[in-house]
Amino acid sequence: MSGKNVVTAASSVQCGKAPGHEGTVTAKGQTLLTIGGAGVLVETDLLAASIAGCKNPTLSSTNVPCSAVANVSAGSMSHCLTVGGKPVVVDAPLAGPTLGTPAGTLTMVDVKQNVLTAE
Repeated sequence: MSGKNVVTAASSVQCGKAPGHEGTVTAKGQTLLTIGGAGVLVETDLLAASIAGCKNPTLSSTNVPCSAVANVSAGSMSHCLTVGGKPVVVDAPLAGPTLGTPAGTLTMVDVKQNVLTAE
């Protein structure tokens, strides 16, 4: 069985694929488990993350740039690896809506580590 890469605070996550939103998601990560000095992410880390530089397509004057992560899909969580009792976030499929109008969808650009995998 092949695992999925664990997402850390150093991973590149955006609020949508290019071309489109492309805002940078910045999350702190856990201090109990780090990879290369970057904290591993759990769901609450992404829910507390900020988004900067969103280029929400300017189709209308009612569009609002993404500012935060609204939710993280259950499929983005490990079934076997936890930190502090919370499942870690894995890179595929990383999904969830963001707070913007229209909402973006979390997109993994580069997980930036291949040391730790989980199912």
